[in-house]
Parts: sequence; C-alpha cells; structure tokens
Amino acid sequence: MKGIIFTITAFMFFLNISYSQENFIYASGTNLRDYWYYIGPLGNDNYVKITDESLTFPHYAGSGIGKAALLDITGPELTWQFIEFTGFSTGSVYTSFMVKVESAEPAGAKFADIGNSVIIPTRYFTTGGVFVKESSGKIAFGVSKNSASPPVYTNASYQTGIVYLIILKYIFMPGSDNDSLNLFVFSGSAPNVEPLPDLKAIPEYSDIPDVGSFEIIMGIPNAPRLIIDGIYMRNYWDEVILPVEYSSLNAYPEENRITLKWSTVYEQNNYGFDIEKSKVLIQSSDVWSKAGFVPGSGTTSSVQNYTFTDRNLSTGSYKYRLKQIDFNGNFSYHELNNEFVIGVPDKFSLNQNYPNPFNPATKIGYNIAAGGNVSLKVFDITGREVKTIVNGFKEAGYYTADFSGSEFANGIYFCRLESGIFSATRKMILLK
Repeated sequence: MKGIIFTITAFMFFLNISYSQENFIYASGTNLRDYWYYIGPLGNDNYVKITDESLTFPHYAGSGIGKAALLDITGPELTWQFIEFTGFSTGSVYTSFMVKVESAEPAGAKFADIGNSVIIPTRYFTTGGVFVKESSGKIAFGVSKNSASPPVYTNASYQTGIVYLIILKYIFMPGSDNDSLNLFVFSGSAPNVEPLPDLKAIPEYSDIPDVGSFEIIMGIPNAPRLIIDGIYMRNYWDEVILPVEYSSLNAYPEENRITLKWSTVYEQNNYGFDIEKSKVLIQSSDVWSKAGFVPGSGTTSSVQNYTFTDRNLSTGSYKYRLKQIDFNGNFSYHELNNEFVIGVPDKFSLNQNYPNPFNPATKIGYNIAAGGNVSLKVFDITGREVKTIVNGFKEAGYYTADFSGSEFANGIYFCRLESGIFSATRKMILLK
C-alpha cells in the first residue's frame, strides 16, 4: 500500500469479566470506528460499516443477535476491539465468529486476526490471522500464527454467499515460540464435542503473551468483500456452541399473573431454566430476581415445550428473562424484549391464603379496585383480633400480604378485608 497512513486511536475497556463478545448492537449505517479503535488514513470515508443484516448459524451462541459488520474492498482501514481486556494467557482460547464471503481474490488476503490485550499496538506483529482466497469459483480459508508466518489454506471447497462458523483455537504451550493455533470451519451445526481442526498454523514463529483482542482488516491488497458477525472469546469449546436453541418465547399477562411459554428445538446438557423478572421503575436500572425454576430436558433434538406462571404480582410493568443452566454450571440469558403490564382489578376481592393449612407462614392476596383506606386483620375462633396486617390508604391494584402464625396456637383463624362498603372474610388453619 502506497502513501502515508495517519493513525488515530481511542480506547475502551471490558473490566471484571472472564469472557466477552461482540454482536454489533449499533445503529445501522454507522462506522465501526465509532465503537472500536481504528487505524486508517485521514479523510477516507470508506470505513467498516454496520449493516442491518444479522448472520445466523445453528446452535451458535452469537447467532441472530444485533447486526453485523460489512468489510468492503475499499479502504484501507484496520479496526480492533479488546474482547477480553485482562487477556487469556493459559490453557486454550477459542475465538469464534460467523462470516459470509461475497467475493475473494485468487491471491488471498487476511481479513481478521486475534491479538494480545496491551494497549500499545505493537501487537500487530504478533497476531494469529484468518485469510480467504478464491480458486476455481470456490473459496478457501487460511490461517497464520502471526504476520511473519505464511498462511496455510484449506481446500477450496467453500462457497460465497454462505454463512460459515470460524473457530480459532490458540493453545499456550510451555517454552517459547511453540504455541499452537488451529482453525475450524463449519458449514452446518458444530458438534458439542471438539473435533479435529481443519488446519494447523505453522507453530515455529513468535508467540503472543496473551489473547485479548480481535481485529478486522479491510481494503488491503487482494481484500475480500464479506460480512462478519457474532465474535466470541471463550476458554472452553462447549461455551461456543449454544446448549439450547429456542423456537419461541412469549409471555401472557392475565389479572395479577404472567405466564411464560417457550419451546426449544435443541438442547445439550440442559439442567434447566431460572426464570428471572425485573419490575420496571422510573429512573432505576433493572434489578433482577429469581421468580422460579423449570427443569430442562438434558440432551434432545426433539421439540420441548415449557410453561411457567408467575402469580400474585402487584400492579406495574415487568421484564422477564430465562437463565439457561447446564449440568456444568455454565449459563446464558435469553431476554424477552417487551414489558408486560399488570393493570388494576375491576372488583374488590380477598383471595384464599396459600398455603392453607400453613405452618407457620402464609400469604394473603387481595385486590383493591379503587384507592382508599384498607383494613386487613386476623381474628381467632372467638372473634378476638390477634393481628393487624394492613391499616391505611392503598392505591388500586393487586396486593399480597405475609402473615406468620409463629406466636399463635394451632387452630382456626379468620382473615377479614374491609375497604369502603366492601368486606370479605376467609378461614385459615394454622397447623404446627
């Protein structure tokens, strides 16, 4: 490349995390350099762009999330992101991403690589790169350990316009200049057990101190035109392949309860789902709490249907998400995009306490159709008042009160709700 390249850099950090990812959740049509660090000539507007297209790949953790990055044949520009700022420096590191190649040149060129976590960009001389080239109407993918080592290519058996999953495995070895870099290319669902790699880079070149960044290269000589999406860094193979693939996830509000229904078409080592909710509050960030748990189906490729009902909710708006957990303790989140509203009841009512009989605690649900003074009291079998649970103004809505009988004797008790002209009584049994 002729001429002078001016450099401008900016910095951003992922702190206090063990792994991270990039799903390009940015505004369509913007430049990637608005969010990543970059090197490119001043005045050049041929930048890596955010495109509306979101790549998908079966059972991949980054499939169908956010948007994607378009690498055109113009440029040049180099952008990079600290996927794992603290850096992986032991064991194995799996860097995965989806790619759809639109065109490539016979000479081939590098379009992505991994680097270390230091800020000073001397790491460009010590990175593992991914290449692509055209041959007889097909394409081949290649890999090199760093910029000094020649790339090794697969057979030209891949096609343009098809989404492939690329996985780079960097293996830290004892000693110096002997770390390994392997390349996996998948056209269909990747296995949950790590297979043999498609390629191994020539190892007798300089090692990198750690793996912590991912770089995209556009517009160099013989550059391809392609879309890249769903960049993940993980320590283990089974964190790359999605343990559960959902076909649907919906929620249905009714009175003071919300029912979640979801279906899966594939599960691998699935222990189950924590259902988490967050009540939407003005000027407050989401605070998630566990609403319940539904067991999973282990390993299956048949459709599984699940249901969970969150009951006795107060009036307001709620968000929900599923925390899918495998038998190894790994987990991932799947969040519903919408908020779900519990309105106000159309009539007053006092619900039967639950559980009943109880020992020593129970819950009492009641509905207030219009704001006003509310009294909720407990009486023993003789009619003597033993506990005032609520005594004051309440807005219209659904409510649940807690009652403990730890200080009372076994027997029959009565709970009485009064508000305006409405009154209702329920019998409760304390059985220790």
